[in-house]
This record gives sequence, C-alpha cells and structure tokens, in this order.
Amino acid sequence: LNYCYGHKDSSMLLIPSTPVVNFINHDSENANAFIRWSNSSYHHSDWLKLSVDEIIQNRKSGLIFEFVTLRDISPGEEIYIDYGKR
Repeated sequence: LNYCYGHKDSSMLLIPSTPVVNFINHDSENANAFIRWSNSSYHHSDWLKLSVDEIIQNRKSGLIFEFVTLRDISPGEEIYIDYGKR
C-alpha cells in the first residue's frame, strides 16, 4: 500500500485502486492537480452521509475520487497535489 487518503475527523481511509497514483507527489507550492469527488455514475454521493459502518455493509465500491489537473501536463512532467496540513 503506497497511498491512502483520510480526514482527521473520520476513521475511514480511501485507497486508490490504480497504479497511476504512484506517480503523484506532494508539492504545496507547485501543485498542478487536485482531488475531487467523482462525477461518475458509479460514485454514490449519498454514501457521504453514511457512517463508516454503514458504508462497509454495502460491500462494494461506491465512493470514487479523481485526480484533476489544473493545467495541461507535459509528457514526462511530474504530477503534484497539495496533501494539505497534517
């Protein structure tokens, strides 16, 4: 497990299921991408109102986030997001 994302007020961790995330690094001053909840029909935004235990009971994927670039990324250029404060 290389990356997982969480929030200080939650016990849930979101784990990306793609190897692409291994190429995304942190840079708070030069971020060229950000994370957002997906607009995909597979993302269940109503799950955001559920407790962690209720989400676990669904036993399927439903919370999906995506990495979005802030500008065009050149071939070979690293992708950076701001991980935020610890």
